[in-house]
Amino acid sequence: DEILWFRMLTTVFGASAPALAATTGAFMAGLAAGSALASRLRLHPRRAVFVYAVLECLIACAALMMPWALRMLGGLPDLAGAPGEQPWLRGVIRFVTVFLLLLIPTGLMGATVPVITMAVPKLQRSAGRGFGWLYGMNTLVAVVGALLTGFVWIPALGMTSTLRLGASLNFLAAAAAWFVLRPLLPRGGSPDDDADTFKAELPVPLMESRHSDAAMAAFVGGFVSLAAQHLWSRALVFSFDRLKNTTYSFSAVLAVCLSGIAVGALCWTILPTAASRKQTARGWLLMMMSLSITASVLLLLTLPKLHDEIHPATLQVAFPQAVLQILLRTVAIVGLPTLLSGLLLPACVQSVAGRAGREIG
Repeated sequence: DEILWFRMLTTVFGASAPALAATTGAFMAGLAAGSALASRLRLHPRRAVFVYAVLECLIACAALMMPWALRMLGGLPDLAGAPGEQPWLRGVIRFVTVFLLLLIPTGLMGATVPVITMAVPKLQRSAGRGFGWLYGMNTLVAVVGALLTGFVWIPALGMTSTLRLGASLNFLAAAAAWFVLRPLLPRGGSPDDDADTFKAELPVPLMESRHSDAAMAAFVGGFVSLAAQHLWSRALVFSFDRLKNTTYSFSAVLAVCLSGIAVGALCWTILPTAASRKQTARGWLLMMMSLSITASVLLLLTLPKLHDEIHPATLQVAFPQAVLQILLRTVAIVGLPTLLSGLLLPACVQSVAGRAGREIG
């Protein structure tokens, strides 16, 4: 969805930079708002599955309506770029309107993680480790979606068919939660039963470590990661050869960023328990993130430009080899920083986890 919205917004704004800022900014703001609001819910696991299925259906409906909404906005004078004395005001109105519009589906997406956490009791008893597993698997699926959308589905099917395919996958996720996961969960009980058990099993020092430093670490890590993603998406275009389409650059950066986050989150689940509970882990991860992002900038400045292979007979770019070059270059530049980013969030959850879903949200 993020890649599709980026392509749609490029036509609304007429440039890729504002489209990228609006898409990623609204995406992260919606995820944060939806997650924070959903964390206030107190749901029994079976009820949580129902809420999750409803959220997935609403996400699909919102995604299907997005092209119509953007066409309506594009018809307004201020959004169409009509001549006027204050072009900067038209730009601000355009950006804010689109930003608020994207908050609806992204807010629904953000609510899914804390809700599904409430639905799986095993995740409630493993704090950062359980969240690391859930976060990693969720992100790996997003990696596959980013690669297929940017490099396969949009070129082969077009925007409309790709959007419908994505919406059908949301409906499929809702059906799987309702018909597969819900029958496996126990009936009866109250929303607090699992939370009380979880709280009793955690060591006292861990339960008393809910301090603002963990939230600040998550905030700084997210801010730096998103700012770096903008830098990488814009700068990598200049190192590619004939595939300078911004969609390819954005898809590659998004897929590699998500891959690194997923691998980092999954790596957290296999760390020794004593090491994963150290309060100094967040500080070390933030420091290494800053150093690795600095190194990525140096690589962007020093690595030579890529050169695509051309078929002699057709004079066409060898697309699979060109895509592989793009992905390998992107991994070399952003792989390590995103891996550390994936380790950071489970580390923060480990230190503040209490009631299921709430602190994760």
